[in-house]
Amino acid sequence: MPSGETEAFPLDAIRSFLGRLFGAPVQIEDVVPLVGGAYRKAWRFEAVYEESGQARRAALVYREPPSPGTLSIPAHLEQRVMWAAKNWGVPVPSIVPLAPDRDPDAPPGIIMEFVQGESLPRRLLARASDEGWRARFVSDLAQAAARIHSLPPGELGLDELPQPAKGDGGASHQLETWERLYREQPLGERPVLELALRWLRIHRPPPQEPRLVHGDFRLGNFIVGEGGLAAVIDFEGAHLGDPMEDLGWLCLRSWRPGREGWPVAGLGSKEEFAREYERAGGAIDWGRWHYWEVMGNLKWAVFCLLQAHRALTALRSDLPTLAVGRRLAEAEWEILQLLESA
Repeated sequence: MPSGETEAFPLDAIRSFLGRLFGAPVQIEDVVPLVGGAYRKAWRFEAVYEESGQARRAALVYREPPSPGTLSIPAHLEQRVMWAAKNWGVPVPSIVPLAPDRDPDAPPGIIMEFVQGESLPRRLLARASDEGWRARFVSDLAQAAARIHSLPPGELGLDELPQPAKGDGGASHQLETWERLYREQPLGERPVLELALRWLRIHRPPPQEPRLVHGDFRLGNFIVGEGGLAAVIDFEGAHLGDPMEDLGWLCLRSWRPGREGWPVAGLGSKEEFAREYERAGGAIDWGRWHYWEVMGNLKWAVFCLLQAHRALTALRSDLPTLAVGRRLAEAEWEILQLLESA
């Protein structure tokens, strides 16, 4: 592993923390950086220790905490969400039981089990020609989403999550947040985004009881094993709000290159997903779903603008940042299509 990546991995803190957890000295072996984490690094590693005189090996993942000033929730709160979701029956990696907020000497990120499977979107989309696999995976996604959205936040201690003000429902707060980010960026106004903002203000859905929202429910945050969906990961955007937000985000065109005819993650139709979602106990509101799809594309467009600015000013000039910046036009085109069909 390159030295820079080795230095970023908190080996001593993890070894000490796991030693206290397992009640035995722990050796850390086979540290390998994982691909796919654009903004938070993650590493797979093996924890080797003895238990009752027997050698044990645990395949684990360490994910670093979010950078200060981002829209992500703190790592200890994300860990709490994952723990609650796991106990509620959502396919989520098992979490090391002691949260960092309970142990000041713990590493600042999240330690979880390593889940074997595939998560790279292009490889999953390449399997879409297998009709049996495609249909099962869409069903798995719908069931996982319905399970997440049915989780009672108050009963599971998730009241600290970001949540809309009383009488909001989530749309007003998000609209204000993303319009502020848009107005503050220095690359100027965009006519399509001005149109989208006006439409979103006019068509804000009435408030309803907030539910748990994953916040980044899309290809790239699903691990698929031999038997189908093995795990939903990356709950850093979790909050309380409108469940249809996750469904709108799942349908962004940018997640499904070359699969425009399949709006749900490039793998399924909305009707197919809705049928499985409702079968699993979820409730579809088609008007809200459409609203949050427009909102999702606005958010993605603003994010593309921000990344373009970072690339142009050399704040971050790596290839992924440059590539995201150029996708602004794609999001704007999708917004126009959605507004025309509204």
